[in-house]
Amino acid sequence: MSLYRPIVFLVVFHIILGNLGGFAQSGNKKIRMPNLIGMTLNEAKKALHDINLEIGALIYFSDPQDPDSSFVVKQNPPAINEKGDQNYIEKKQVVDLWLVSSGSYRLNFLYPSIKSNGQSILAFVPAGWKILDSAYGDMNKDGLQDAAIILQHKDSVSLVNSLEDTVLTQPRILLLLFKNPTDHKYRLAEQSNSFILKHDNSIIDDSYQGIAIDKGILKIDFHIFHNRGSWYTTSSTYKFRYDGSKFTLIGADLLTIHRATLDYEEYSYNFLIKKRSYTKGNEEKGTKKTTVKSFPLPFLKTFKTFKEPYSWEIEAGINL
Repeated sequence: MSLYRPIVFLVVFHIILGNLGGFAQSGNKKIRMPNLIGMTLNEAKKALHDINLEIGALIYFSDPQDPDSSFVVKQNPPAINEKGDQNYIEKKQVVDLWLVSSGSYRLNFLYPSIKSNGQSILAFVPAGWKILDSAYGDMNKDGLQDAAIILQHKDSVSLVNSLEDTVLTQPRILLLLFKNPTDHKYRLAEQSNSFILKHDNSIIDDSYQGIAIDKGILKIDFHIFHNRGSWYTTSSTYKFRYDGSKFTLIGADLLTIHRATLDYEEYSYNFLIKKRSYTKGNEEKGTKKTTVKSFPLPFLKTFKTFKEPYSWEIEAGINL
């Protein structure tokens, strides 16, 4: 799924702003690229004009009723480069802007209320949402086919992510539903608005890979693949089990591979017995070495205490 696939309407303008009254740095010094995200088009125009930069393409994600009041959600060149440093550019360089209309720009996006009961999984899909993926299996040991579904918002909205960056993305929701043995309706047992990663970075493929229920264990897979900027890929699997009152994280696997050298590191955690295996090897050479150690864990994580993949630094330098 491409980040910009949900475009409804596309308009491209090209505007060259004059330098009258603008501030130009002397000599051959480069200009500090400002962060324009969140500004209206009028504000962005002024900010660029004041430092002798020129607006290039204006790309709208919806029909602009009032173009000057539209909000900037992406810029090129960015204010921060791929290394995480401040970006500096040449004088009079063209800056392209991606914008959304003021009506669709929602930094305070509100997730919908989900019904507590329903005859089918479709009853749990709010207006404006769709089912991205689903899995069936018995999660609470009553012999009935429960359901795990992932919802995705049909339209892209602007959000502030966990890194405090403003991104254009389609929010996702994880719902875990138990089937009632009496009336065979579904009951909402768990909801997470943050655990299923969204596709909000254009240089990273959609990281969500799949969901499954196997022998009562809920498994959720992710894969981080950079189109540029990194030779490493990361795959992870999270395993949750219902303990009678809540879903707890009982295991997780983390694999990192260097695409050029094929060196890899693999971590496998069993949170029930508090042991971790670590394997380091090379896929091409067929070499590997595995070690096992115990680790402290005061309590099992849940969807409420472990809100997002890769946010838990379980060991120094290891984010699960």
